[in-house]
This record gives sequence, C-alpha cells and structure tokens, in this order.
Amino acid sequence: MRFPTVVSRSCAAAAFLAACSGDTDKPSGERVTLPDGTVLMLYRNLDSAREDTVVTDLRIGSVDGADAETFGDIRGIEVGGDGRIHVLDHQAAEVRQFAADGQYLATLTHRGDGPAELSRANGMVFDTTGTLWVQDHAKRAILGLSPDGTELARIAMIVPGYGYFWSVTVDDQNVFWQTWNHSPPRAAAEPEPGRQTGAYQRFYKSFDPVAPAYDSVFLGDAATHTYVVKMANGWSVFGLPFAPGPLAAIDRAGRIWTATSDAYRLARLDGSGDTTLVLQIDERGPIITAEERDGWLDGMDRFQEESSRLKAELGGLFPERKPVLEQLVIDDENRLWVRRSVSTGQLPRFDVFDSDAGYVGSVRLPADLYVAFPPVIRDGRIYFIVRDSLDVQYVVGAAVPGGR
Repeated sequence: MRFPTVVSRSCAAAAFLAACSGDTDKPSGERVTLPDGTVLMLYRNLDSAREDTVVTDLRIGSVDGADAETFGDIRGIEVGGDGRIHVLDHQAAEVRQFAADGQYLATLTHRGDGPAELSRANGMVFDTTGTLWVQDHAKRAILGLSPDGTELARIAMIVPGYGYFWSVTVDDQNVFWQTWNHSPPRAAAEPEPGRQTGAYQRFYKSFDPVAPAYDSVFLGDAATHTYVVKMANGWSVFGLPFAPGPLAAIDRAGRIWTATSDAYRLARLDGSGDTTLVLQIDERGPIITAEERDGWLDGMDRFQEESSRLKAELGGLFPERKPVLEQLVIDDENRLWVRRSVSTGQLPRFDVFDSDAGYVGSVRLPADLYVAFPPVIRDGRIYFIVRDSLDVQYVVGAAVPGGR
C-alpha cells in the first residue's frame, strides 16, 4: 500500500479575521498529495476557531412605507460594480434598484408581456459586462437588462422546470452555469406506500451565449429518501426527516465544489469533472433534540386517523444527528462559504475557505436569516433576506468581518 506524501501545511492567506501569524485560534490544515495527484486538505476540527458575528448596518424594506420599499416575495438580490443593490420582488414582478446606503433609486421592470417586463421571475445575476440577467420561468426566458432597465437580449432558460429561486453563476468568460438533475423514467405503476429510496444523476449544465453552445459536467449520483402515504384522493410524498442531500457551488473561475450534507468532505472539480482537491474536516452534525424530533412529527397530524401510526413508524427512522452541512456559497473573491448545521438556539454559522481550501475564518449570522435563500457576498459586504415576526421580508446588509 502506498501512503500519501505530506507536502506542506496551510495557513489562510486571505485577511479575513485575525492574521495567520500569531493567531493561535486559527486551525492550520495538513495538505497531502495523493498518488493520483489529487490534493487532500485535512483539518482535525474547527471547534477551536475564533468566530466573528456579522453586525448589520443596512436595512431595506418597510411594513407601511412607500410601495418601492415594501416587498411581497423576494427572490433575488444582486449588487452591481457601482455598489447599487438590486432586489427582485417575485410577487410584484419588479426589480428595484437602491443606492449602497439603501436609498430607493428606480424600478427597472414591471409586470407585462413587453420588452423588459416580467411575469414570474425567480432570480437574477450580473455578468462581467454589467448586464443584469433575470430569469422569468413563465416566459421560459432569461432577460438581459441594461443599468436603466432596457432589455438588451433574451435567451432561452438553461434548465427547464421551475425552482423557488434561480441558482446560477456567470463565470469570468460570461458562461452561465446551473445545476441540473436527471432521473430515470418513472414506472407507470402506483407508488408503494412507506419508505422509498431512489437515485438520480446530477450535472452542472453550462451555456455560452456567444457561441452559442451548451455543455455539462457530471457531478455524480445522488439518492432520494422519501415516504409515501396513500390517501383517499391520491398520494402524499415527503422527504424523510434530516435525510442527507447533495450540495454544489461553482466559482467564477469554473471550479466546482460538491459535497453530500452528511459528511464534512468537499471535492473540488475542474471543468472536465475531475477531482483536483478534497477538503475534509473531522466534524459531525449536532444531535437531534427531542423537541426537534417532536416538532417534525407534529406535521403528521394532517393525516388524521393515520397520524399515530405514521409518528410511530417515522419516529424510528430519525438519525441521531443532523447532516453536518446545509449550504455552499461562493463570494466574489472565489472564497467558499460552508454553512454548517447548528444546535437549536445557536446562530447560523459559515466556515470560510479560499479557493485552495485554506481556512480563512468562521462567522455567525443573524438568527432570522432566510434559510431558503443563500446570502450574496460582494465587495466586502454580505446581503441576505430576513423575515420579521409578522412574516414581512427585508433585505439587510453588513460588512464582512475583517473586510475583503
């Protein structure tokens, strides 16, 4: 058996929290080269790392303010090179533009079927030229807008189907990248009640609008963990509690990070889908509490006479711990932000790494972060959606601890 060769030890090069030299709270990793040339970055754990907490200094939105400052259903945040903040309200079909200090400037789109008008938009992204691309799944199109809202171009959706928000990256070559799942054909027979497992293939699909040309990178197979309940008028299918799932993110240089949420082990792939680096940390998810377990099982009350049986059966399917990972986010400096699962009552936490898996630091975010929508990190600032006690949405911003 051939053992890997240790070639170096890594300390984060980026200035994020305290500087690496003399910072005894910042764990250093062991960088190992495997026989096939893949680099393995190992950390024992990050529990000893010092954490900074994000302190918000910007809030956009109001319960009873002007219409432009009242949001119904935010599905996107983007920040231009000039610092202007763009907010996509799915309900109003509007992209609203705000100054860096939060002052309302203009509404770039409206509802309708004409040029630069939207119906059901669910995300947006800037390319390197400053064009703002907005996906409207009702129109089956992606609209390219100028800074003043003029429609410059329109292309077909890259991936068919509907998602709650459009998770896309435009790289430094202005190529679009979006995850895409492919499942085998479903059997015509009715589903069997009870626990079900399945499998599908995951890809990053790319589109170069200049060529124009499509391509894809295979990310691997993924598993589904569901439960089927037969009802009088059909079937109800839902995911099993705290089941692991796949995660992926791509930076603007075309490097792809993939993981399965039940292990703190991330692979970095190149544009051909080959693994070039693996980040591995000895961390596990928090233990699932009785309150979390009971809270999830309370959802079975909707099945009325079946609820007692379902609670008893599903209660035995709970794992001991939550999956350790929840989300992967890439910032504008190609740093990887890894959101970890936390125990009840703890603030959301991100571990941050440079593009070569060097540990940069860890940060805690406000408790009311809108989990379904990943934060947007631009030019040393972080933006995210929050909900208040009345379920009203706002956009808040803050400086990234330590700046850029």
